Amino acid sequence: MRAKPLRGIKLRTPWRICIRLRGDLRSDVRNYMNDIQRGFDRKRRFPQITLFGPFSTRMNRQQLINAIITESEKYPNAKFSTDGFSSFEQSGWFKQGRGIIFVKVNPNESLKQLRCDTVQLLLPYSQTLKSDQDELNDFKFHITLAIGRTGDTFKTIKKHLKSFELKHEDITPELVLYYNKAPVFTYLIGHGNTVIRPQNLYVDPK
Repeated sequence: MRAKPLRGIKLRTPWRICIRLRGDLRSDVRNYMNDIQRGFDRKRRFPQITLFGPFSTRMNRQQLINAIITESEKYPNAKFSTDGFSSFEQSGWFKQGRGIIFVKVNPNESLKQLRCDTVQLLLPYSQTLKSDQDELNDFKFHITLAIGRTGDTFKTIKKHLKSFELKHEDITPELVLYYNKAPVFTYLIGHGNTVIRPQNLYVDPK
């Protein structure tokens, strides 16, 4: 039986599956993030693409790792590109008067299916945000730059970003499994390359 989605209940959700940004893309996104956050979003954020989570699960660490490897090996040609900036507000879990500035991400069909298959595999054993289920087949890939109030500053940032481009093509995703925000496993798509992080970064949930 599939676990119920979280509906305003505060539960422990330590896991997250993301795509880590690397090289020039990471540097470019970080620079924009630092500029935009000044006076708008004081929370420290990391440039990445969240694929699933945060979530809790009955699966243990090795089962999660095996699931990621199994699904990733099916899609060795998964890629994504970036295509400038955008924003949205009052959507999903956002409160009224809040908005997000983000980098637009265009995944190829392989990456879309990889994400969909992985979520379908994990959902029966997990509790997560309702949006992770509602958007299973229409997931919006993006890189969050800042979250803040939708006032004059928000409008100014949106207008300012229209004059900039952020183009990076055919990027190979590096998947990262996090536990309590610490990376415990990485997988570089198409390379069969896995890295297990030091054990002291990971604490088994009870």
